[in-house]
Amino acid sequence: MIDSGIVEEIEDMLAEEGGYYAQWMSRDAQRIAKEFPSEWKEAFQNHLLPEAIAKLWSGVSKHLPRFTKLLSAKTMDVVVVSSDTAPPSLLYVLVDESAGEFVAYRGYLGTVDSTDLSKKLPIDVSPLYAIHNGWVELASLEDGPLPMADWDLIETQDSKFLQMMSLEEDSMGFDLTESPAKAYMLWRSHQEVEDIEDFWPWLDDFLSESIEDFDNAPVAKLRTLN
Repeated sequence: MIDSGIVEEIEDMLAEEGGYYAQWMSRDAQRIAKEFPSEWKEAFQNHLLPEAIAKLWSGVSKHLPRFTKLLSAKTMDVVVVSSDTAPPSLLYVLVDESAGEFVAYRGYLGTVDSTDLSKKLPIDVSPLYAIHNGWVELASLEDGPLPMADWDLIETQDSKFLQMMSLEEDSMGFDLTESPAKAYMLWRSHQEVEDIEDFWPWLDDFLSESIEDFDNAPVAKLRTLN
């Protein structure tokens, strides 16, 4: 069970959006069942939480093998969130008890639709975006692939940079002036540009490193929807 202080802090962040409704899998599973978004319901039907997460993410596990395994092992609880200002989402709550820290990652309802910008990419991101149309840290709404609607095309005299991820002043995206479009990580904080030779292994490492130090969840404790 998640500490009550963490629950309160997460719900305080959600309250800033206005008109939110949060249901915690650990305590509300039976009530969630009738309202659970159908796109996610099959994965969470009558499974233990690690199994449910692995099933939900199975469509992208070959691209993100390390991350999907870590996420399944370390997620302490899942929160189903609806609000007046954002699409339905799942919060994945991870805890580092010894450090007294937690993180909540927010995955919005997935989409199978492409956009004019996504069609310009040299890789198919649909396996990820079909699960969650955006994977961001709750407090910052950054630190992961942004919802497609929040992708930003930054045009300069020499380039058209499609920003897919933002991390405060840093960002990751594709230079659309190159053929095929080339992926880069712009470390503006260090005044460095990182070439990304292979998008999926890079993303797998990036996402894994963001959660690998959090505690493993208790084995087979939390059952999801019946």
